[in-house]
Amino acid sequence: MVLLAVVAACLVTAALAACPSDQWLTNDGNCYWISAYKASWDNARKACQTMDPAADLTSISHLLENSFIVEKLGAEYAWIGLNDHMHNREFLWSDNSVVEFLYWAPNQPDNLLFKQHCVQIYDKLSGEWDDEDCSVEKTFVCKLTGAA
Repeated sequence: MVLLAVVAACLVTAALAACPSDQWLTNDGNCYWISAYKASWDNARKACQTMDPAADLTSISHLLENSFIVEKLGAEYAWIGLNDHMHNREFLWSDNSVVEFLYWAPNQPDNLLFKQHCVQIYDKLSGEWDDEDCSVEKTFVCKLTGAA
């Protein structure tokens, strides 16, 4: 019985220590880091991978995850990992997660001026998404999947 309690305590401690630092937020077994500065989509992705080789711009698999991120963002627009770099209008996650959830704002994506290939959380109230020119600097959200 004592051995079981020790093993359980070790597992809880290991789970709590899994995020790279206390600057990362935990939710549903994942770690998230919200930037305090702005970067282009490509530089944001590099920043995530620099912090931890397994990190990437966040993928979002359901509305509750999106809501968690929007709540933590506050009033900022932010880059997420969804993009159509490979094929126009074929959106994929940068971390290779399966695209199971999309949350576009009305009339989005629109690929305005044929140069919007990266996705941002756009509507601060609803958390809806918009495609945007990848060179625009925005805050961003990094994710370590299954790390917490």
